[in-house]
Amino acid sequence: MDYEITTETEYFKPTKADLIKLVKQYNNSAIARACSVSETTVRKWLVKAQIERQDEFNRHQGEIDSAAITKLRKRAEKQSTREAQRNSQRLSTERVSRIIAMIGKQAKIIVQQPDKETGRRLKDATAHDLRRGCAHRLINAGVSAETLKVILRHKDFATTEKFYGATKAAQAAATEIHDKLAEEQNLDETGNPPTQLSGEEFLKLKKLLSAIE
Repeated sequence: MDYEITTETEYFKPTKADLIKLVKQYNNSAIARACSVSETTVRKWLVKAQIERQDEFNRHQGEIDSAAITKLRKRAEKQSTREAQRNSQRLSTERVSRIIAMIGKQAKIIVQQPDKETGRRLKDATAHDLRRGCAHRLINAGVSAETLKVILRHKDFATTEKFYGATKAAQAAATEIHDKLAEEQNLDETGNPPTQLSGEEFLKLKKLLSAIE
C-alpha cells in the first residue's frame, strides 16, 4: 500500500542530486516515508527527473534516519526558494503580453472600432499594437529596413521588407493626397473651381485608408 501524505507541512521533494543518491541506497518505499508522500509520487519524480534504478529489490529496505531527512529537507527548501525567486524576478513573454492587454482594456485604448458590416469587433490595445506602433515611429524617423529587422527580431527579412514597404507606400500615398488636397484648397481660395480626384487618385486614397485602419 502506498504511504500517503500525512500533513502538507511534512511533504517535501528532494533535489535531483539527492534523488540520484537516494535511489542508490533506498527503495521507493523508504524514500516515500522520508518525504511523506506515496510511492507513486516517488516514481513520478524519478520519471520526470529521468532517473532509472537497476533493481529496486536489492536496495536498502531500512529507514532513512532523521538527521539525513533534515538535511534533505533543507536542501529541497533552498532549491524551491531559488526557483520561486527566479520565477518572480522574470515574467514570461506570454505573461507580459497579457498584462499589457489588461492595461489597454482598463485604459480603454481602442485600436479598432466595431463594424457590423465587416464583422469586425471592438479591439483594445495589446502588446502587438505597441510593437507595431514602435515600428511605425522608427520608420518615420528614417530607420532602415535592416535595422528594423534586428529590433523586431524577424527571422526572415522578407517579413520586415513587406511591412516596411507597405508602410512606406502608405506614407507616400498620404503625402501625395495631402499635397493634392492642399492644392485644391488653394484653388478654392482664389475662387477657381476645385479639381476632382482622378480614378487613380481615388484608388490610392482607398488603399491608404485600408492600410491605416
